[in-house]
Amino acid sequence: MSVTRKCVQCGKIFTLNDSEIDFYNSKNLDLPKRCKTCREINKGKKAEYKRYTKRTKVSEKVSTPTGTVIGFIVLFLLLEINVPVTASFVVSLVSAMVSAVLIYLFAGRKIQIEEFDTTPYTYTFYDTASMVSHYVKHGKEVGCDSMENYLCKANSVIKNPKALKKIQKTDGDTAYFYPPAGDFAVVAKAGYIRTYFKADLHYFNKQ
Repeated sequence: MSVTRKCVQCGKIFTLNDSEIDFYNSKNLDLPKRCKTCREINKGKKAEYKRYTKRTKVSEKVSTPTGTVIGFIVLFLLLEINVPVTASFVVSLVSAMVSAVLIYLFAGRKIQIEEFDTTPYTYTFYDTASMVSHYVKHGKEVGCDSMENYLCKANSVIKNPKALKKIQKTDGDTAYFYPPAGDFAVVAKAGYIRTYFKADLHYFNKQ
């Protein structure tokens, strides 16, 4: 007996025939929630994701204290050889060195990108680049130490029955907000995650 379903990704109606149902049952697998076209697209995205993560395992620190050390050496040499040093020059040099230290301490952090299988998750991002950029931008603020954890928490917010839900006026996408944690996520009409980050009730109400 065939089964008709609505694709959770593109929203189209698709049908699984008897042989397809028997195949999934024989493998002890759940019946697919996505149509064949979306499944093929996702397979391509997974392959792209693997290629991407092999190229980009770790992004290095954005700055080092090297500039600060060089600055001190330059200042020391100028003073040792009695070269006139103006107050404005000293202020500028010290300011640059302090900025380098602050960048190193607060902006210089490593982002670990690990491969993982996205198929267990009901919702995922449109493509690899989108998922990586949102994780790098918002992962730390939502308390995630990996991209898979970021995707998992986004799905939890979207599927949480206690989360507030509304259709956005501008584009018809669906916004989700869980007040106790301040978690905010948006799912596009096509069924993929647009974003996930921390917000407040006022921000949600403006959507």
